[in-house]
Amino acid sequence: MGFLRCEKFNASAAAQRLINYWDARCEIFGDRAFLPMVQTGTGALSRDDMVVLKTGSVVVLPNHESGRVVLYLDRSKLLDFSKHSLESRLRCIFYILSVVSENAKGQPDGLSMLGVVATPRCSDPIDIEAARMITAVLKEVMPAQMGTNHLLVCPSKAKEGDLHHLLIANTVSVVQEN
Repeated sequence: MGFLRCEKFNASAAAQRLINYWDARCEIFGDRAFLPMVQTGTGALSRDDMVVLKTGSVVVLPNHESGRVVLYLDRSKLLDFSKHSLESRLRCIFYILSVVSENAKGQPDGLSMLGVVATPRCSDPIDIEAARMITAVLKEVMPAQMGTNHLLVCPSKAKEGDLHHLLIANTVSVVQEN
């Protein structure tokens, strides 16, 4: 029903979105794709994924007064990116998006996202392909529409060409394309 609500009861579009969902889930989770989406470490998410999830880099905030689901994304919570694989981060985001997609209000009206684009603590460049993949997952795969996006930029005393300028430019590029 979630896929139908998301596509305003266009059965063809809902079926395509459902196919996209399982294709993406199989690609992202591999052999664990058909295990339950639970936070036990024995389902689709591994124990390593649970460590990433517990960093708070992706958090579901209280719903907006309209009932719309609000997600908060902050890459700076993953202070040591080398400890957390890109694949694990993608699995965690997919998991969170799957959970919030179950909210009927978020399906036709869209999710609100608040993302921290750059902070002085963030030390690695955004992986553009990962950002595009996450955006595509939300736009074409999950049974929920993308609603509003708010980017919170925490400027540092950096100069033009420093990391936070690169992060802002990359984020704007990904959002514009999608």
